[in-house]
Amino acid sequence: MDAHRVIEELLAIPRQETPFASVYLDVSRNDEHQREATRVHLRDAIRRTVKGARTPQEVKALALAFEPVEEYVASVLRQRTDAGARGLALFSCPGGAIFRSIAARVPFREELSVASRACILPFILACEALPPILIAAIESDGAWLFEMDTGEVEVEARLDRSFPGSHRQGGWAPQRIAHHIGELRERNLRAVVQRLVELAGAAPRARIVLAGQGPTVKHFQAMLPTRLLERVARGGIPYPSGLEGGPLKDALFDAARALLEEERRGENRRERDRALALAPIGLCALEVHQTLMALAEGKVQHLFLDADLRGTGWECQTCLAPGAGAESRCDYCGGTRTPIPLPELLVRRAYEARAEVTLLSGDEQLPRGVSVAATLRAQPKEAGAQRERAAQEQPLVAPQFTHL
Repeated sequence: MDAHRVIEELLAIPRQETPFASVYLDVSRNDEHQREATRVHLRDAIRRTVKGARTPQEVKALALAFEPVEEYVASVLRQRTDAGARGLALFSCPGGAIFRSIAARVPFREELSVASRACILPFILACEALPPILIAAIESDGAWLFEMDTGEVEVEARLDRSFPGSHRQGGWAPQRIAHHIGELRERNLRAVVQRLVELAGAAPRARIVLAGQGPTVKHFQAMLPTRLLERVARGGIPYPSGLEGGPLKDALFDAARALLEEERRGENRRERDRALALAPIGLCALEVHQTLMALAEGKVQHLFLDADLRGTGWECQTCLAPGAGAESRCDYCGGTRTPIPLPELLVRRAYEARAEVTLLSGDEQLPRGVSVAATLRAQPKEAGAQRERAAQEQPLVAPQFTHL
């Protein structure tokens, strides 16, 4: 599953006149009682949503939207459908003849929403933060190669070549056997390198994670071409012993994801600091309204957002202008506003504007009092002057903010 392509497909679904239900679930629980608790929790959340409808027509429309969702979730929890899934996303709008399920090997933050379009933020939080992963699990006699995207195995290959044995009635001398086995090991590793180069060329966004014992992995890494070395994650992961098939893939993916998440957190902190350093010269917006206006004008290059941001945003049904707050009428044309959770609005607008999006959590978060930051694309005439002014000044330091 290409997470970026899924997001583009969800964004391409037009606004609907009837309720559009988006449901995200964590279905990784193996215990039967926990799975039943998930089903009951979803059922109660649906009942509360339907009960909040204002008219009988809305009640009927919501019931129609949630009916296939409940049926599908019951099938998954009984492990009849998508048995290996850890996360499940469902999108339902009978009025628009829409029903889509997305099973992922990463759990989703549980959420239920009803709007005029698909809710994409929980999917981005779970799947888009990490790039596709190429895992090379190196053994002494060959390797497993896996191409994984959000935990789904896109490509799987076992590359090895059996070693010769010896016969007690005669055969090769022990020295020749050892030499031949060494040659076969090198041949096996060269074949793995060649296949890894092919996979990396076909997946330019993928990070490479090496699994295995230190000396073997170090020897294998020395055989990689230079253009691949910069895509190899530092540190590597151990090869899970005693595992085969699905458990082996799950263990490798979980370890690779943990390694890359730590790497990503460090990169997020560096990018955040670089963005904040641009604020004094006007190339970084640090306020929600300013960021929304820049997104509407296509000026945002990179959006940084605290993952726990809360608030209500809106979008005008007539002129499509975005904003924050709970007013009922558009400031620009007087049209009716559609309420949208603020994080969802910011992220959706950023993706539609082809801006890069980074969701920050923990020690990556923005300074206190700032919940959103957006680096801006400088206009050609302004860019030169701004670079000139920046060069004449002292090196910029990330500004400090005080919570008022």
